[in-house]
Amino acid sequence: MTELDSHDHTNIASNNDIASDNDVDHNHHPHLTGAVTMPPTAAELLDLAIRATTAYRREDLGARLAVTRRRLLDPEVRVLVVGEFKQGKSMLVNSLVDAPVCPVDDDLATAVPTLVRYAPEPSVVLVGDDEHQRRPVPIDQLARHVSEAGNPGNRERLRHAEVGVPRTVLSGGLCLVDTPGVGGLDSAHGASTMAVLPTADAVILVSDAAQEYTGPELDFLRQAMKMCPTVLCVLTKTDLYPLAAASSPIRTLLPPWRPTA
Repeated sequence: MTELDSHDHTNIASNNDIASDNDVDHNHHPHLTGAVTMPPTAAELLDLAIRATTAYRREDLGARLAVTRRRLLDPEVRVLVVGEFKQGKSMLVNSLVDAPVCPVDDDLATAVPTLVRYAPEPSVVLVGDDEHQRRPVPIDQLARHVSEAGNPGNRERLRHAEVGVPRTVLSGGLCLVDTPGVGGLDSAHGASTMAVLPTADAVILVSDAAQEYTGPELDFLRQAMKMCPTVLCVLTKTDLYPLAAASSPIRTLLPPWRPTA
């Protein structure tokens, strides 16, 4: 046999070996398979759960899961700033973005939710009952449309106002929502705020330090903690009432902290 013949036989043997590897029973050797089963995504799991709520006639759960799915797929991080009237919500939003975006004055109270997002240039858009009813206005006219003084009882029937400002803190998708004073869970503003809680990624409850948390505030806070994954509490005017935080009853809502082993 020549050297060339020897190489040919070697190649044939190698090809046969490869062919025999392909004939391996992968049922007995699952680790040899090339297919990889990917786990379902969170959205796919939610779709499955929503179909299950339909099959078992739990439309109430289906609606909440649908809201959760929309929130999951929305890259925006929405933070609701809520509280009673004249507690400093608008001032807090302005401080967070370092700009006077929300009207603030002693005789001004928020009547329309104001969404503050990133934009290359300052802008204001008023959104009507229909989401497609969008009307740009000058930014210095915002107070005429979102405050009780300029738009009492929201007689303009606005769904919300959208304010865009060029701020780095908002550029990653953060959206701050300045809401009207809740006025208790039974009020119209309180009910509308509760309705949008499931759409929020976080809630900031604002209360000034002039007094302890009121009964309506604690009721609202308990409900918010059930409906939103993250709830923060902010005390304003602590410079006027420096000892108020120490006597706050808010700790009674939370389980006691214990160090982990």
